[in-house]
Amino acid sequence: MNQTERDFLIAICQRTSNELARAQITQLLPIVSGEVIFIFAIVLAFMKSDVLPAHAIALSTLHFWIIPAIFLAAVVGVSQTESAVPEILKRFEDDFHSAFLPRQLQLPDIHMN
Repeated sequence: MNQTERDFLIAICQRTSNELARAQITQLLPIVSGEVIFIFAIVLAFMKSDVLPAHAIALSTLHFWIIPAIFLAAVVGVSQTESAVPEILKRFEDDFHSAFLPRQLQLPDIHMN
């Protein structure tokens, strides 16, 4: 593969990755408000009871994994449309095939046998 082909392949990959990144949406305000309400409810439940048995504290701590899970899900984002990602990948495949397949250059096989 010469330098021109390498540059063209890099340009195709960069365009595809940018399009995939734009197809994701992250809405931070609803997530932060949900986190604050959840944490406030937990703090209020602990403050409201005078004597809290140990098993109640232990059972409530099982729900603390929800806080980072929701935040990480918000950071990752979700696809705006279900059809956007396959269309972007199809465009990448078409660009790759039109540029390199006539000369029998193929993507490397990443599957282990």
